[in-house]
Amino acid sequence: MHKTSGKSILIFLLALGWLGLIVFAYLSESKKPQTLLVPDGDYSTKPYTDKELEELAKEMNSKHPEVITILQKDFSLDTYVDPKPELQDDYSFVIESPVAEIPTTEQVITIEDQINPSNQIDQTVYPTEPVRPMCGNFFCYTAQEFLDIYDAFEQSKNLNFLTKYIYQIDEVDTYIKQKAEARGYQQRGFADESELVWFESHQIQPEVKKAYVALRNEMLNEGIQLHFVSGYRSSTAQRYIFTNKMGIVDPNEIPTGIHDQKLNDVLIRSSIPAYSKHHSGYAMDFGCGNDYLVYSFAETECYLWMSENNFENTKKHGFIPSYPEGAHNQGPNPEPWEFVWVGVESLQ
Repeated sequence: MHKTSGKSILIFLLALGWLGLIVFAYLSESKKPQTLLVPDGDYSTKPYTDKELEELAKEMNSKHPEVITILQKDFSLDTYVDPKPELQDDYSFVIESPVAEIPTTEQVITIEDQINPSNQIDQTVYPTEPVRPMCGNFFCYTAQEFLDIYDAFEQSKNLNFLTKYIYQIDEVDTYIKQKAEARGYQQRGFADESELVWFESHQIQPEVKKAYVALRNEMLNEGIQLHFVSGYRSSTAQRYIFTNKMGIVDPNEIPTGIHDQKLNDVLIRSSIPAYSKHHSGYAMDFGCGNDYLVYSFAETECYLWMSENNFENTKKHGFIPSYPEGAHNQGPNPEPWEFVWVGVESLQ
């Protein structure tokens, strides 16, 4: 072999080696992460959609962005050569403190590093509670809610829940109580009579008297005359009312069922002893003008004013209907003339 030929081969091999090094360096550089900075945007509340991410990735010659890091003022997108094929699952949103420059690859938090970072944006949509309608300055209540409000109020008071007899015959009393409870009657608390006050020939809770006087005076200013008919009622008084309406000579016949129609008719209108809201001293029967009208009370100007806008006028003084229209299985049929006092605080 000639010396000139060997020297040419050596030069060729050296040139080929340098070319290989240049190609290797180029390929190594192309695998490094690329960074795109989008300034002056608040993407912490409005993250990019998949379509927008794809468009950004195309600008960077990458099919799928793998990680998005959101700064408080700047938005940077790092892409990799061989990301996972899924798009939406391959990026996470991370809030970081403001920095003077774009974070390095080591600062980027990936899905693999942190499944649910504490500073990750929560894009979950949480249901909001519906806004409760208002009737004036008070919530609007259904008939059942009026009943529930009084039940809760009664339980909060220092009342005595006592068992009382009706005819003082166990079999008869048990039979009547079962019929009453099937209609929705329930045991009621008894007030301490020593704490009641006398007002217009009736006993009543002191705070109820004060509220009633304010209600009555406001109605008088409107030219409407409301009057107080009945307040606290003892078990003896309630027993007399019930048995007098039953009018049965031999109560031992009641469990046989032959008086069921009569019993049901009475329970529509009257409670049995220990099951009346009047025992608490918080229930009041009203009349309009000079009359005690019972069911026709609903047709008077008194009731129309009191019941207006979901009983807004009586709520202002702490009164709500005792047995409202529209409630089912509440004991007696709706009684427009009877109201119970629960206090304004219970209605706000």
